[in-house]
Amino acid sequence: MIINKRLLPEQLEDLRALYERFKDFDGYELNRDNFNEFSLNGNRLNYENEYFARRGCLISRAMMHLIYGGHKNELEKIISAICDEFTWALPAHIGDSKTPETVIDLFSAETGQALSEICSLADMDETLKQRVNSEIERRIIVPYENNKFGWEAANHNWAAVCGGCVGMTYMTAFAERFPAVKSRLLKTMNCFLSGYGADGICLEGADYWSYGFGYFLCFAEMLERFDGTNLIDNEKVRAIAKCRQHLSLRKNTAVSFSDCSLTAGFNFGYTCFLKARFGSEIEMPDKKYRRDYDDCCRWAPYYRSFIWGNAEIKRDEPKTGKIYFPDAQWYIDRREKFSFAAKAGNNYEPHNHNDAGAFIIADDNGQLICDPGAGEYTQDYFAEKRYTYFYTSSRGHSVPIIDGAEQGGGKSVPSVENDLFKVDMTDVYRAEGLRNIKRLFSVSDGGVTITDSFLFEKGGHKITERLVSPIKPEITDGAARIRDLTVRSDFAEPQVSAHEVKNHRGYLETIYTIDFTVTLCGCARDLTVDCFFENENKSDS
Repeated sequence: MIINKRLLPEQLEDLRALYERFKDFDGYELNRDNFNEFSLNGNRLNYENEYFARRGCLISRAMMHLIYGGHKNELEKIISAICDEFTWALPAHIGDSKTPETVIDLFSAETGQALSEICSLADMDETLKQRVNSEIERRIIVPYENNKFGWEAANHNWAAVCGGCVGMTYMTAFAERFPAVKSRLLKTMNCFLSGYGADGICLEGADYWSYGFGYFLCFAEMLERFDGTNLIDNEKVRAIAKCRQHLSLRKNTAVSFSDCSLTAGFNFGYTCFLKARFGSEIEMPDKKYRRDYDDCCRWAPYYRSFIWGNAEIKRDEPKTGKIYFPDAQWYIDRREKFSFAAKAGNNYEPHNHNDAGAFIIADDNGQLICDPGAGEYTQDYFAEKRYTYFYTSSRGHSVPIIDGAEQGGGKSVPSVENDLFKVDMTDVYRAEGLRNIKRLFSVSDGGVTITDSFLFEKGGHKITERLVSPIKPEITDGAARIRDLTVRSDFAEPQVSAHEVKNHRGYLETIYTIDFTVTLCGCARDLTVDCFFENENKSDS
């Protein structure tokens, strides 16, 4: 049993709620028609909802058994059902494989790791344990030993999750075979770490930091216990460990650049582990923003939220101030009343959005000027139609539209000076006759001023300064009001409009675009948009 006196009472409440959520789940036969949907129309959700519900059954029953005892028959039933699945991989990751049961993707690797660890901890029928080991060997161990996988050389979350889960599965259930694959797995972990710059920022977003780096931690901690190898105590990992707190703007509002959500909970176990390892450099957030499991119901992070968690660790007060991350090219400034984040970067990043020069303004109630985060994952979302989606295209971000032209591929050039963040965005636009476009952010206690400098070969160009918000704005007297934030341009005759974006699929139910539009007569022009808070003097912003 793993009863931990340092558990938060809320953790046990969450466990019981998770158990009740899946208590009556009896869909133990995954629908093959739903599985085939991905290849027919690109839909992932119908099959994945069933698949992840099973994992919810697994982790809730396993933790109930480990903490309270009992629940043995329920646990064995769901484990048997998972052993019966024709593949543990998702249809989106199988491709044209003739043996889908031997594909090691994120979720087959997670499943193998979960089953091996649960069986090592739980009081279960020995015959079932033997069957689990047989299935893991057939689906994970033998395929890994006989094949090379693309994720082994990846510099993103796939390397950490797949490699970490495979490694933990070896150490838990096939320890005698681990030395033969150890060096190969360590190379994969090094590839994962190489995807981070020295500043430790995850370009894939806050959710993927928790996902990829979390599984790296799980593997590294188990490896250290297994044979003493230390992957954690170095400057690169120390920098990455602080990424979560950097990506938290206020309360649970996240820096939502790339494919992630606008809010970011934190894994209690991970944070406690890192704080024990790196001390005061790691900040403990308000514990009410814990998120120890997600909709995919992953075992490793959930289990470690219990065994690594320490309720005695006190909350740290959030810090204000500005910081620039030179590798990611992100600028973050937390003020007393609001927080601001902006990015330069390039439009070839992992989980890329065309969003060079985009920015976020958030108060204590959430994002006011937002980055809408990820859209619904479909086949097209990761294919050639990716930038037809609102979420991934620049029209879904607070950046200019020039003669109807959005951003494309390219790299921006940033610079930082005091409270000024500058971004040269010329390379990411394909507008005819555009010589250059430079964006300047000026941040003060009163708000943010955005100045875009345009230079064209000749005049007559239509510019739309677009802002994106999750809140319906009030348009009055040439300005837009978003709660306490007022947005106003310096256009002589501003054309201001707001539109509700419909038929999108992503985290936000409703998104609003706010457009300030003007036609430039000359070749050069600076256009300014002020975002200032009510009861503040506009001249101070």
